[in-house]
Amino acid sequence: MKDSKFSAEYTNAVNNISLPADYKEKILSALREEDKKLQRNSSEKNTEIIELTNSEDNTFDNPYNTEKTTKRTKFNIKKFIPAVASVAAAIVLVIAAVLLLSRKPLVPTETTFNFSVASATNLGNISGARLVFKDSSGELLKDEDGEVLTAYTDANGNVSVTLPSTEEYTAQVTVDGYIAYETSVQNKNIYISPVMNEDTYRAVLTWEKDCDLDAILTMTKGEEKEQLFYFKSDIKDEQGQVIAALDVDSQTASAPETITFNATEDAIFRYSVASYSALKESDDNNLTASGALVTLYKGDKLVGKYKVPESTLGNAWCLFEINDSQLEIKNEIYSVDAIIDVK
Repeated sequence: MKDSKFSAEYTNAVNNISLPADYKEKILSALREEDKKLQRNSSEKNTEIIELTNSEDNTFDNPYNTEKTTKRTKFNIKKFIPAVASVAAAIVLVIAAVLLLSRKPLVPTETTFNFSVASATNLGNISGARLVFKDSSGELLKDEDGEVLTAYTDANGNVSVTLPSTEEYTAQVTVDGYIAYETSVQNKNIYISPVMNEDTYRAVLTWEKDCDLDAILTMTKGEEKEQLFYFKSDIKDEQGQVIAALDVDSQTASAPETITFNATEDAIFRYSVASYSALKESDDNNLTASGALVTLYKGDKLVGKYKVPESTLGNAWCLFEINDSQLEIKNEIYSVDAIIDVK
């Protein structure tokens, strides 16, 4: 059965409005079925005469008969098809508008990320840092010309990058004099570590929850124990040389807490994290829920990244111990009554 004039008109009406192709096809399919029914009905009735009787408007005087005679009006239903087509087109526009308004917003095809790159030892902004991006399979993202997508921080250490919104990405940051660092693009504030001597360690503590965490380094030498934390910012050897220093102390998640130290052979070094907020609030869930992350470096290399365990309650976390130059990951959660009680 060929499309009628009605079908052609509503097809044009639908195609002339801005709708997704699948929506147009659904509307046209439904209206096409209605059109077919209309054509079948009109085919069966196209020879029928519709008689309209109106006792007032459709009567006339017969000069040869004193009685009034009813006037019979004849017309074919096909004459009304153009009018029906106009009504159908209007209905289509209404339906299209409703569908368009009720339609869920499309997922953006691109997302812009803003990064700030700074030093983990003094929070100074780093200009000229190079950022490249990897997809979930570890492949470097490329631009339209097939070149590796690259961005550089400005004089304030800031940079904005627009990436496809198809998956999760990681950003890799490199700059001369600093250790290469890789993190999720969701991490807006990136802190990187300067290169050190080959025997020097650096632990950078970051966290997510709005609380106050403290990094603590305990040095045990024989019967003596010395601690480095927020109110004692360094540890010196017998000659008065600094062998451990609290580079950055932070009371909020907006900046890291950084400790740099030389692990000598005649002492045991233990690195721990305690929740000062948990001690004040007696909330042993505060530390494990903080999202604490320690990034450990040695020399010019990344040793590893360590996330606080989330299944054990406590306000203190012993992450690692270095004894006779050997690194051992402890990853122990326990509770103390004061910062100075951290092992």
